[in-house]
Amino acid sequence: MKRWLARRFENVDRGHPLQVSTQRLTDAIELTTELPTLFFLRKRQSGASRRMESLVAWVKVTQKRRLRVVELDVDQSPGLAHELQVTVFPSLVLVKDREVVGRLEGRATGRQIEDLIRPHLVG
Repeated sequence: MKRWLARRFENVDRGHPLQVSTQRLTDAIELTTELPTLFFLRKRQSGASRRMESLVAWVKVTQKRRLRVVELDVDQSPGLAHELQVTVFPSLVLVKDREVVGRLEGRATGRQIEDLIRPHLVG
């Protein structure tokens, strides 16, 4: 089981969108990390999504020991967007202990992202 999870998440660490079913994704994240998870739901063709990619990459690099960042293209994984009740893209959804604890819908600034994640960071 752990090898399967490692294979599923090896692309996430390279910045590629995850392409698994919603249930498998939720189970996999729960099993592989105790860290809060920031989902970046985007549409590949959206200009606002492309402009936010650098901010999300910055968060991913600077908070890599305290936060897991998962980038998802909603055209390839629409189930998770539906499950998280996200209709505006790009969106950031922060999940901790399998519960949504915060969200930003639409284009966000670095300060807004920092304000969203700061109270929930580990250690």
